[in-house]
Amino acid sequence: MTTAAKVIAALQGTQTFQTLLCEVIYVGIDEHGLKFLDHVYKSGDFGKTITIGRQSINIPVARSRVLKILSDAEFCEDLLTQHFGSNSVDSIDHSPYEGANIIHDLNFLGSDF
Repeated sequence: MTTAAKVIAALQGTQTFQTLLCEVIYVGIDEHGLKFLDHVYKSGDFGKTITIGRQSINIPVARSRVLKILSDAEFCEDLLTQHFGSNSVDSIDHSPYEGANIIHDLNFLGSDF
């Protein structure tokens, strides 16, 4: 058993494990990412936008109200079009699991584009 596997086995069922699990699972736009997007937006609208993977929004509702970003959407498309001026938002992923509209494995060149 690897060291990582031993640590996971020892932590399973504990609050620490649940916290780590939540930290690992959530990939997408968090509060810091939102602040970065806002900083970039000050240079101009986003225009055509593409994300690598379909990016979820990981900002608690109470905090999103403070940030004046009211969105109950699970993914970032509405956020990018309504608040950052994107004309269109595409997402590229290797599988259709989360609903990306461009399915392509970026490890391989292809004629999909």
